[in-house]
Amino acid sequence: MTRRLPGTGRLTAVAAALVVALGAPASAQDAEVLDVLAGADTPRPSASDIASSVRRLEPEVRLLELPDPRSLREEREDAGQTTVSLSADVLFPFDSAEVTDGARTTLEALAAELAETEGTIAVVGHTDSVGTEEYNQQLSENRADAVAEVLREHLGDREITTEGRSFREPIARESDDDPAAAAQNRRVEISFAS
Repeated sequence: MTRRLPGTGRLTAVAAALVVALGAPASAQDAEVLDVLAGADTPRPSASDIASSVRRLEPEVRLLELPDPRSLREEREDAGQTTVSLSADVLFPFDSAEVTDGARTTLEALAAELAETEGTIAVVGHTDSVGTEEYNQQLSENRADAVAEVLREHLGDREITTEGRSFREPIARESDDDPAAAAQNRRVEISFAS
């Protein structure tokens, strides 16, 4: 005989139906518990009944705009000076001045190129315009220092200067609906004599 627990009703019947939908009862005792939850006078729905009445949840899919791989490193020459611009999004984690392992490999390759040149190397950090001038100034300085430190590991006593310029020298006009422009502005530039 199936007994009904006090206070059980439609809600427990739904809970029991969900258990059924997720899998058949493992034993006769489980089936009896489900009958008790659902109540003797309430028929237990089948898994197909439950499946047909359940609305599937579709996750919101948002495509991330990844930077153009060609823009991760840009190089330009002007009046005997070469400037290599590296995307800060590749060099550092978000809101950090700690060089990533992948970026370290890129900087080591750049250091090998720089070993073939002479003169002072200038490393300048730039940020986007999110946040205060003071905060971004410190972040840009810290990032320039971090890049210079990796270069020094491979270039020995070569003179390397560092500077942070916050968001004072953007290369793209930023707006809320154009995150790619902000990504272009987050960069570290390494300049040396050609």
